[in-house]
Formats: sequence, structure tokens, C-alpha cells
Amino acid sequence: MNNKIYRIFAGTPGLLEHSFNVAFFVRQIIDAMPDGLVSTTQAQDLIFAAMYHDVGKSTWHGEWFTAPRHQIRNVDWTIMQTHPIQSVNILNEIGIPITEGTKKYILEHHERPGKMGYPNNIEPDFYSQIISAADIFCACTEPRSYRPYPLDTGQALREVVKYAPEMIVDALKFVAKKIA
Repeated sequence: MNNKIYRIFAGTPGLLEHSFNVAFFVRQIIDAMPDGLVSTTQAQDLIFAAMYHDVGKSTWHGEWFTAPRHQIRNVDWTIMQTHPIQSVNILNEIGIPITEGTKKYILEHHERPGKMGYPNNIEPDFYSQIISAADIFCACTEPRSYRPYPLDTGQALREVVKYAPEMIVDALKFVAKKIA
């Protein structure tokens, strides 16, 4: 692992574990989908993007990791929503080459259907939503200091259903059942 990216992971609370979890679930979702739906190149780009999708959070103030959303000022929330852009910028700055596909998936991992996400309020690509689904699921099932306990698998899947296409949700349900 590049020394600069290692320092980013080491210096950002929970980032490495979350990134590994998201990359693991992205791989499992892809494997649970019909053969040929995701090309080898797309799969590589998706897994790479999943691993590095949140490195932009390394620019966050420490309290942003522990405060519940309702306690974060709107100006801070606006800055936090740029972390996908910051992730791409950081990877470029430290010399980690990324493909256009990887860049797209990182930038779109918080975009939601109906142009309801961030940072660009655009309609997400189907493949970007694979990362989104894995990211939502992992964020819900991992410990967070701003809530008393992680959500269970059923609760996490109900969150994913709000944003992901049925095919992705079905693949994630299959994966979650398989590893339970």
C-alpha cells in the first residue's frame, strides 16, 4: 500500500475497516448478480472505488465523525458532502492512478435516484449504486459513536431498499443471508 494512502487510512477513525467492508460487499454483490452483468473491468473499478471511496473524509474535523447529523452545522454538512470529490483529488495528488470508471463510481457513491444525493445531485449510474448499497449497508451495521448500537441486517437492508435498484437489493439480501 502506498505510504501516503496508508497514513490517510491510519489517521482517519474507522476508515480502513469501513473501506474493506464496503469492498468485500461490493465483490459479493457482483458475484451474486447474473453472469455478464458486470464486466471484469467494471468489477475491478468498482472494488478499487469501494476501497478508496471515503479517503476524502481524511480532511474532516474529528468531531464530524462522532456527531449525529442533527448536531452538524449546515455549513459543515455542505463541506462534508464534498468528500467524494476530495477522495478523487487526494488519489490524484498522491499519485494513485484511477480509471475513469473508478473516478465515476467514487464521485457517485452518495448520489441517489431522483437526483437526491450529493455532491452533484445527479442520477447515479447503475454500477455506482452497487457501491452505494454496500456503503449504506456497512455504515448501518458498523458501530458508530453517534448511535447506541449498529442496526441489524434487516434494518440495514430496509435503508438500502430506499435507494438501490431491486436487482442490487436482491443480490445484497442473498449475500447478507449467506454470511449471517
